[in-house]
Amino acid sequence: MNTTQTSNNQTIEFAAFIGLDWADQKHDLCLCPAENRHYEKMQVDHTPEALAEWIKGLQERFGGRPIAMALEQSRGALIHALMGYDF
Repeated sequence: MNTTQTSNNQTIEFAAFIGLDWADQKHDLCLCPAENRHYEKMQVDHTPEALAEWIKGLQERFGGRPIAMALEQSRGALIHALMGYDF
């Protein structure tokens, strides 16, 4: 299933699903595009520049459509940085 219902009964269709494992030097990622379910594993350096470049690539690849992301933390610099993006 690629969709979810929000609290106000809107349906969101996700373009991809990402699991992100935070670390001090790098972030390990597992990305699964909704259309083909082929998992892609990658790493992003633990720098604001690397994170911004990776997110720009996601925006281009998925056309700014919503992406579901699971993180191992509920607060911190990474969460704060990701909240700056609307997709």
